[in-house]
This record gives sequence, structure tokens and C-alpha cells, in this order.
Amino acid sequence: MTPIEFITYAARVAASPTSGTAGYRSSVSRAYYGAFHLARQLLENDLEIDCRAAGNEHALIQQFFLNCSVKKGVAVGMLLRNLHTSRKEADYMLETNHSETQVAAMLSVERATELARMLDEIKEGPLRALIQAGIVQYRSITRR
Repeated sequence: MTPIEFITYAARVAASPTSGTAGYRSSVSRAYYGAFHLARQLLENDLEIDCRAAGNEHALIQQFFLNCSVKKGVAVGMLLRNLHTSRKEADYMLETNHSETQVAAMLSVERATELARMLDEIKEGPLRALIQAGIVQYRSITRR
């Protein structure tokens, strides 16, 4: 399975008007996981950044991007954080109904798709080395 398959699945569920509340919540969740795995792959496979954390790779990966000091990298971190917040709401906050809508599901898919596009730009473009250096510097300061 690839991370894009999560996003593709989330898009299919989000697009269906018959998915219902559980389907839309699942779509929000899967969109996040697709984006998370794409970000982790870029860091570990392309930038050679170890993302292992004692139980919280989700926050660590966000922090790496948020603190890399490169505008596009910071934007990736903010988008990933936003998707993660939506995923936690969809998975754990059953008393709220925001993530039970088709609009919320489609928005999460759009955000995950945008994040995938941004990661491709980083992977193939001149920002790759800058983001890698920024994360290495952040790690040296914080010892993460």
C-alpha cells in the first residue's frame, strides 16, 4: 500500500453523497494518514532524516517542517498540523459533528492533495537541500 492510496480512498468516500457520518469521518482520517506517510517518506527516504520518536512521530514530523526555516517547509508543517487536528477530531471527538460532513471530508482531501503536491515540489526542487539543512539545524538545537 502507498500513502497516495489512502488519499485516493478518502477522496472516493468524500465524493459520495451516501457515505454518511462514519464515512466522512473516515475520509478525514484517511486523508491525514496519507499525508502523514508521504511526509515521513520524504523525510526518511529522500532527506535522510530519522523520524523515530518514542510514540509521537506525528508531532515530531510536524515540528521538523514547522521549524525548518524555509517558507514552503513551514507551510507543509502547518498543513500537516491542520490535517492532524481534523483527524483527531474525526477519530476521538464523537460529540462534535464538524467532521461528519461531506464538506469537511472534501476539505481534508483537498488539503492532503495539496500537501502531496508541495512534497513533490520539495523532493524534486531546489528547496530540498535548504529544508534538509534547516531540519538538521533544528535537530541539533533541540536534540530531537
